[in-house]
Amino acid sequence: MDNNHGLDSYGSGKIGGKASGLVDIVDSLSDCGSSISFPMDVYVPEFTVITTEFFLDFVQRNDLQHYANDDEPDDRIAMAFLGGEMSPMLTGDLWKFVVRTHEPVAVRSSSLLEDNLKSPLAGIYQTKMIPNNQPSDEIRFRKLIEAVKLVWASTYFSDSREFHRGIGSSASEEAMAVILQ
Repeated sequence: MDNNHGLDSYGSGKIGGKASGLVDIVDSLSDCGSSISFPMDVYVPEFTVITTEFFLDFVQRNDLQHYANDDEPDDRIAMAFLGGEMSPMLTGDLWKFVVRTHEPVAVRSSSLLEDNLKSPLAGIYQTKMIPNNQPSDEIRFRKLIEAVKLVWASTYFSDSREFHRGIGSSASEEAMAVILQ
């Protein structure tokens, strides 16, 4: 896990468009330093990014790449992703995250093409909110794993496939990072 720009990340892959935008905002705010006075506190809440490395590993490990081009219903894709096995390295990192985090968590998409000015995919992918208030670390961990898998699955959902067709690309060209905020 690195910490640069106030960003924690799991993996060495790319962080995606939404996370890149958050990093840019953090950098801009820190560049302002004390030279600009705001009438209120302005900050970006802490966030952790699961890089695209783990999405690509998950898709390959569980043979899910065909869903990028198949016209399977979203619920079938979601079930396939929920049944998939994650990298042990990522599950270890997510366990540590759950043990130290006891407030609600937004599990947000940050695809490579998201927030791209030429073809913004804003609103196409899933965000999952988890209350993260169960007393059991194990239950909170399972809910977090489930939310990450569902955000990943949304990469291949029908809205995404349709949007990609409309811009002349394929969902198979996409890779998904996930923001935990």
